[in-house]
Amino acid sequence: MFTSDLYDFIDLDHSIVHSSKNVVLSMNGTFTDASLLRLARLPNKDILFNCLLWEHDGIVDHIKYWIKNRKSVGTKSSFLFASHRLPRVLFKLWQQFNDTNLQEMDERSISSFTIPINSQSKICVYGVDEPKRLVVEVLSAMESI
Repeated sequence: MFTSDLYDFIDLDHSIVHSSKNVVLSMNGTFTDASLLRLARLPNKDILFNCLLWEHDGIVDHIKYWIKNRKSVGTKSSFLFASHRLPRVLFKLWQQFNDTNLQEMDERSISSFTIPINSQSKICVYGVDEPKRLVVEVLSAMESI
């Protein structure tokens, strides 16, 4: 396991980071688009971001990178959030990736959704209660959450 506070100067291309089964990154503050892209490119299968101050935009870019580059099945990123923010972030992501324009939809009614990548895989986005986190995971098109 590799655990670190994340700053722009940390070398995420180091072999210790790449070979770690689990990666935990604490992220306090805002990051450039280039920094967020570096995070989406990490080859690790299981990454936990402690990102209490993040907005949904960084996660949207993360997901878009995964779609464009077809991350492998089993890849998972978890984003820790304050419990009161998780439903709102999940709802904003759902709005971003869902063509349906349901203005009367309650943000607390969205607990999970999927985004197709291709005929073999999809991205599942869902909330988990303990600890409060948003999970973005690549699954086989045949699997369910």
